[in-house]
Parts: sequence; C-alpha cells; structure tokens
Amino acid sequence: MGNLTSLDLTDNQIGDAAMTAIAKSTYFGNLTKLILDINFEIRDEGIMELARSPYLRRLNELGLIRTGVTAHGLISILESKYLSCLTTLGAAGTDLSVLDGWDYHRRNTISSAVTTLDLGFGTNLNVILSILVKSPLIMNLSSLDMSSCDLQHSDVEDIARSPYLRNITNLNLNDWVKVLAQSINFSKLTSLKMHKNKIGDAGV
Repeated sequence: MGNLTSLDLTDNQIGDAAMTAIAKSTYFGNLTKLILDINFEIRDEGIMELARSPYLRRLNELGLIRTGVTAHGLISILESKYLSCLTTLGAAGTDLSVLDGWDYHRRNTISSAVTTLDLGFGTNLNVILSILVKSPLIMNLSSLDMSSCDLQHSDVEDIARSPYLRNITNLNLNDWVKVLAQSINFSKLTSLKMHKNKIGDAGV
C-alpha cells in the first residue's frame, strides 16, 4: 500500500471516520490522486482531517463531488499548509452553505496552489463566493466551473470584478455573457462555455 499513488473510493458509503483513517495513515504518503465522490456522509469534520494530514503532501487531485462538504470544509482545503501540491479540486454538486458561527471574514493572505476548481451544480454559493472573490486563495486559478449554480447578477459581477481571477483561461458559468464582456480581468481567457443559454442576437 505504501506505493499507492491513486485511490478512488467513489460511492462507497464512507464518512468522516474513513477520512480520519486516511489522514492518519502513513501508507498514503505517495498518494497524488484521491477521489471521494458520491459519499454523502463525508462532512467538514472529515475534510478538515485531510487538510491537517502531513501524509498527503503529494496530493494534487481531490474529488469531493456530491459529498457533505460545506463552505467551511472547502476553505480548509484551500488554506491547508499540507496540501501545497493540490492543483485540482472537484466539489461539484455540493451544498456550500456557510455554517452559523463560523468566522469566515477572517483575513486570508495566502494563496492556494489549486488551478482547477469545479463547483458546478452547487447550491448556496452566494456567501462563499463573496468570500473567495476577495481572497488571494484563488489567485492561481486558471479553470473555474460554476455552471448551473443559480448565480445571481451580483454574484457574476463579483466574479468579473475580482482582482484574484486574472489567471483564468477556462470559465464555465453557463450565463451572464454581458457582465463578463465588460470585465477587464479576463485578458487570459481562452475558453468560455455558455451552452444552453438564450442570449439571442443582442447577447453576441
């Protein structure tokens, strides 16, 4: 097991206890890819154990699609000093609500290594989005997927105005082309997905 570099535990009915076991195991010191998708009992407590693990320093891809992670867990991953090699984070289909009593307005002065972030089909993203667009945590992002997230006009304006999203080359919002077109922050953008919209001729 000590030579394992990729572990896929998709849809295995595992939860926080399994996350704690992984986080504390010396067998995963060479792990670069960990997929935990469709395990609804994985919650912030377990995710924070992963974020604190000194044995996952080589991890560069983490899949948390359709898990129980909230905004608190997502931020703990981005802030982790141990996950400094993590470049790809998938958290699509999650409820990124902000927990009551969480001091999410604390100052973030560090940047995450994450370059690819998938939040597509997520719910309750408005508060966490307002935090991220003002944080250097996302300054290395080159690919951001927030498709089908029921974003509001103000949310997309926040994205367009963020000084920390200037490295974006691939953006998927599925809407709001006019707001994005007015932004000066996307000079590096090479791929823009806007499928299944009704922008009409006036929106082109």
